[in-house]
Amino acid sequence: MAPKAEPTSTPPASAVERAYSRYSLDAKKLAFLLTRDEAQAEDLMQDAFIRVLGRMNHLRHPEAFWSYLRRTVIHLSISQSRRTRSERDVIGAVGSTQLASGITRQDLIIERESMIDRIRALPSNQRVAVVLRYYEDLTVREIATIMRTSEGTVRSWLSRAMKALAVQHGKEQRDDDRW
Repeated sequence: MAPKAEPTSTPPASAVERAYSRYSLDAKKLAFLLTRDEAQAEDLMQDAFIRVLGRMNHLRHPEAFWSYLRRTVIHLSISQSRRTRSERDVIGAVGSTQLASGITRQDLIIERESMIDRIRALPSNQRVAVVLRYYEDLTVREIATIMRTSEGTVRSWLSRAMKALAVQHGKEQRDDDRW
């Protein structure tokens, strides 16, 4: 008599492989935008896969795997952020400044890196909202669904983030003018 097979909590290996090959790069990119650290992004992506695949048999809509995975990456990022550092005062900068002639590619790269650092310094909910809205190009409604909050809360986070980024941008401009 053959032993009974133990019920598994993950889908068959072929389904896991297909899901991983289809979604891992997007999940890692999202995690990188949220953490700005390649090693952390890789860890977040893998942790998210483990969690979602472990619950695969219990998902209401298994065909929406990417939505579950994205939400898990975001929530893990927020949790990690809360564990590793206390939230800072809102800082950052976003500017719609006109590019003057004479700005080099290197200047643009430095500005982009600086912007990413300032966005990363935002409180986790504001940072996630900014990344989803302006990098993932999601609507406020989609962000609210992913973050399990109201649309008004998402608008508030985005508004606060943009104000903080504008204030920080002004501080940097004044600091640069001193030299």
